[in-house]
Amino acid sequence: MSKNSKLVIYARYSTDLQSKASCEDQVRQVREALTRLGIDHSNALVLADEAISGTKADRPNFQRLLAMIEREEVSILAVDEQSRLTRGFDATKIIQDLQFRGGRFISITDSVDSSNSSWKMIAGFKQIANNAVVDETAARVRRGQKGNLIQDQSAGDNPFGYEAYYLDPEAALRIGNGPKPKKGVRINEVDAQIVREIFRRFISGESMSAIARDLTSRKTPRGNRVKDTRWSHAQVHRILENSKYVGEWVWGRTKTIRNGGGKTRQAKTPREDWFKADRPHLRIVDQSTWEVAQAKLKSMHDRYGYKEGQRKRGPAIHHSVDYPTGLLNGLLYCMCGARMHVHAKLRIGDNEPEKYFECPVQNKDRGSCTMASHVPADKAEQAVMETILARLTSYQDWQTVVLDQMKAKIQANSRAAGSTVTSLQHRQKETKRKLDNLFDAITEGNLTGQSAKARVAELETELDSINSALEKQNQLLSKPLELPDENWIAMRFQELSTLLMDEPKKAAILIRKLIPRITANHVIAPGKSRGYTQIRFSFNRHAAIQTAINNPRMETFADLQGQNEPALDDDLGILDDFVIDLGGPTQYDALSPKIAAMRAAGATWKTIQAETGIAIGNLYNVWARYIKATTGKKPTKSKGTLMSNDISSMEQPDKSKWAS
Repeated sequence: MSKNSKLVIYARYSTDLQSKASCEDQVRQVREALTRLGIDHSNALVLADEAISGTKADRPNFQRLLAMIEREEVSILAVDEQSRLTRGFDATKIIQDLQFRGGRFISITDSVDSSNSSWKMIAGFKQIANNAVVDETAARVRRGQKGNLIQDQSAGDNPFGYEAYYLDPEAALRIGNGPKPKKGVRINEVDAQIVREIFRRFISGESMSAIARDLTSRKTPRGNRVKDTRWSHAQVHRILENSKYVGEWVWGRTKTIRNGGGKTRQAKTPREDWFKADRPHLRIVDQSTWEVAQAKLKSMHDRYGYKEGQRKRGPAIHHSVDYPTGLLNGLLYCMCGARMHVHAKLRIGDNEPEKYFECPVQNKDRGSCTMASHVPADKAEQAVMETILARLTSYQDWQTVVLDQMKAKIQANSRAAGSTVTSLQHRQKETKRKLDNLFDAITEGNLTGQSAKARVAELETELDSINSALEKQNQLLSKPLELPDENWIAMRFQELSTLLMDEPKKAAILIRKLIPRITANHVIAPGKSRGYTQIRFSFNRHAAIQTAINNPRMETFADLQGQNEPALDDDLGILDDFVIDLGGPTQYDALSPKIAAMRAAGATWKTIQAETGIAIGNLYNVWARYIKATTGKKPTKSKGTLMSNDISSMEQPDKSKWAS
């Protein structure tokens, strides 16, 4: 035992709802008991942890106490109850460690004194009982939360966009005397606007990370209880998949479990333990927006998410497929099959860096990819865009098929409108009957409470939706049927062309619908090691037509008709193949076949010089390099013609075409 050892009184209470005088009361009772035992406590060190659960091991003064025990600085440790020290299964271990280092443990209310031989049995029973209280309390809290949910009250599970409020404001003034006042849940309209903005931006094509960065830059609050205004991708994702925003409150999906040190985590519960409450009056996001967002989340999870049993690794699909950072980023592939990466280099004298695409395989291991050229980014983007715009303006060969299909679809929808009206009228009548019965039950006092109000609100919302759909169908039947013509389609393609030119971010997304993939390869002249780049891609006619008709920036013909867009058949999905050279051969490379042909036909160097304008010294080098590359043989110098074996191995040219 250390010379600095002392008597320590430890006190604790669990939550901020308890009185702060609790620790003082515990210390007073311990001192009174120590006096009865004849133990001097005048110089006792008092350690207390306020508003911290006994299941947690990271209590500041509790950790200080354990360190003092380790240093043999505690002669006597006294508590009012053993549960004040800990509610975990480590109580007997702590007492044993204290006893091993010459200390003594005293629990006043529990009559535990380590100086008595029976202390282990008593402390062990108390340890089990104290730990069981934690589980019993958790079960009671869970039962109470479920009851609150059934009664349409707050269960403490309100996400961003909602707030709790006292159902009885006067009772809220009496907190601390009797049971806690009940709270309800309502929409916080300020936060709800942020929720709607997140959904709107996500379904319009923005990534979750981009939305989070923008909200952070604007210092958008994350709720009344959170001071930090930094938004994360994960928080935006949680908002997008939370069904509470459409009035569907599912409770009990997880429960809190603890390890031996009191650290907690959320564990999934069986589906049969879940409880679902419909709260249409708490809907923040409309149903159509919710369904579009969920479909997009599912699509992203199917492509990017880990599958069952899959080893953790990077996503199989590149993020630029959905969120391109440039017109061709993520769309351009090397001839070896690898996705090309964009780079930039600043040349001397230039103000802007030059962007280019490079094959990562060729860059890492030059032996495994033969791609010998970079793809100039600006030139490639300009060439692809010009090709697309030119194709969109030459749509005449598609018109007949497109018009015939659209007219057939619209006429079929118009014929079906009559039966749709009949169905809607039947639903309207049935919903009104349910509402009348519900009102009668409430009036007669047979049905009361928040659940009845919620059901009334749900039926009224359903009736409004039916009335709106019925009005739309009646308007469609009341006006003459209009069909698209050539001018209407021409306007659609003009709008799409303008969109591609004026809005780069939308153009980068749209272009991926029109062109699924671009492949780059090099064109190298015989005898050379480097050349120029060539790109190849296919243009999807069907996707172009659908994109033009469904362009969200304009009012479409189907919108004017008051019906959904007519889908076109896939027989328009003919692919137009394009090959674009992003450079060309040098003057010498272009003329080398002609020079070799003229020499093979017996032309003199002076004749060839006069024909090509190339000096004789350079002529020989161009000719020799070409002959070696095409025949595999080193050319023989001669004053006139090639050797006979060289001539016979080459195709004899048409002399009349030399001048060309």
